[in-house]
Amino acid sequence: MVALFDKDLTGATRTGDAGAVVASTGAPAEPPSSGGGITELITRAPGARIFYRLPTGSGISPDITGSARGRRLWIPWLRPGVISPTRAQEQVVPELTILADASSDVDQTGARGNWITHAVGVQTTLAQRTYLRFPLASIAANAQIAAVVLRANASFQTGNESDTYIGGPYNGNGQGDPAADTGLQAYARCEVSADFYFDADTALRTTGIKTWDLGAGAIADLNAARLAGATYFSVALRQTDETLGSSHYAGVDGFTEASPPALILTLTTASAVLITDAEDELVSDGETDFTVSGQNFGAAQGGGTVELNTDADGSGVAVLQTVTSWSANSIVITIVRGSHSDGTLYLVVRTDAGLRSNGWPVTLAAGAAAGVAGWWAVSGTVGVFDAKTVDDYLTDVNMAALTGAHRIGVGDVRLPVRTAFAQIRNVSVAFLSVGTQWTYRVLDRDTDIGPRIQTYDNGVLADATIDARVSGLK
Repeated sequence: MVALFDKDLTGATRTGDAGAVVASTGAPAEPPSSGGGITELITRAPGARIFYRLPTGSGISPDITGSARGRRLWIPWLRPGVISPTRAQEQVVPELTILADASSDVDQTGARGNWITHAVGVQTTLAQRTYLRFPLASIAANAQIAAVVLRANASFQTGNESDTYIGGPYNGNGQGDPAADTGLQAYARCEVSADFYFDADTALRTTGIKTWDLGAGAIADLNAARLAGATYFSVALRQTDETLGSSHYAGVDGFTEASPPALILTLTTASAVLITDAEDELVSDGETDFTVSGQNFGAAQGGGTVELNTDADGSGVAVLQTVTSWSANSIVITIVRGSHSDGTLYLVVRTDAGLRSNGWPVTLAAGAAAGVAGWWAVSGTVGVFDAKTVDDYLTDVNMAALTGAHRIGVGDVRLPVRTAFAQIRNVSVAFLSVGTQWTYRVLDRDTDIGPRIQTYDNGVLADATIDARVSGLK
C-alpha cells in the first residue's frame, strides 16, 4: 500500500483542485461533474500502470473508476521507491542436481554404519542394505519432472564379480524418512524387490561413477512425495541375491565424500501448471468474474480447485474459491474470503491430476462502498511497473577461451551476456559432450559484466563447453 499521488501531469503539486488525486485523510475535492480532469490523466498516459482500491468516502466519479475492484489510472509521475517491478514468470531450470543428505548404512540387525560409505551386498553374516536420502526443497513448486537419474560413486568392491544389484524406493514409495526409523524396521523398508527402479544390475561389479535412469516409476514417486509435502525422497539399494557367500559387497560413497550420490532431475515448463496473471491482483470478498490465467490447468475442472493460501508453496491455510468456469489456460472464480484477513495471499491452482501451480500473490481487501452523493474515494494505491521479460541464449561457449573480466579461473567465469538487463532472475547451464557427473552453481547475477558461474567435473572445478540461458527484466 502506498500514499496517494499529489502531482499532476506536469509534476506540479496539486492541493485539491479539479482533476487532482490528493493525499489527504479527509475527502478529496470533487472533480467537475464531467470528470474531465481525471479523463486527462487517462488519455494522456505515457507509461506506468496503477492499480487502486476504493474504500468509503467521496471524491471521484464512479463513471471513471468503474467497478469496486478498480480500473487503471495512467500517470507519468510516481514517487521513487514505492512501486516494484512486475513479477517475472517463475523460471524452471532444465536440469537440477540434488546431492544426498545425511544417511547411513543399515544391516539386517538394524545397526547403522557411518555416513561415509554405504555397503551393499553380503558381508560376513550380515546382509547389507542401504538407502540414499535426498532433500526436495530445491525443486520449484511448479516444476514438472521429465527424467530422474541416480549417480553414485562405487568406491570399492570385494568378491562380487558375479553379483547383481537392485534399486527402488525406500518404504515402497520413497517417502519414509529412513533417519527416523530404528532397528529392523529400517532394514525391512530397504526391501525393494517389489518396487524396483532397476533390477539385476551389474554396475557395482566395478568401481567408478555409475548412473541409473530410474524411469517413470521414480518420476511418479517423486511427484507423489512432493504433493504429499514430504521433506525427503529416499532410494534403497541391496544385492539381488542375498544368499550368496559372505564378503560379496560394494561400497558406495556417502554424502560427506568428494563424490556424494546425487539425483539428477530433468525439469520442464512445457507441462508445468503455471499461473501467469490474475486480473489486477486486488481481490475482495464476493467479487465475481475474477480471471486467473496460465497454462496446463486441464481442459476440465474435474476435482481441480483454486484456493487463496497464506503461503506461496500452498502449504499454508487455504480457502477454496468458487469456480464458475474452467479451461486449460483460464479459470474464472468468485472470491471467497473465508477465514483470511486483509493483506497478501497467494492464488494456487490444483489440477484434477493432483498437480499444483506456483503461488500468485494478490492483495485481499474490503470491497468498496458508496460514499457521499454516490461518489467513490481513493485512500491508497497499489502499483506495479510494466517491465519487459527477456531471455539471452548463449551457445557453444568455450569457458577456457573467455578472457578479461569474464575469465576468473578454471571452471570459474562470468557469462558474456549481450542483453542490457535491469535485473537477472534466472541462470541455467547445459553441458555439451560431457558425462552426467558435471554440475554447476550460480554465484551471482551481476548485470554489468555478466552472472558468475562455476562448473565442476566430479566435484572439481573444470572448464567445459556450455550452452546457457539468462532470463530477467530489461
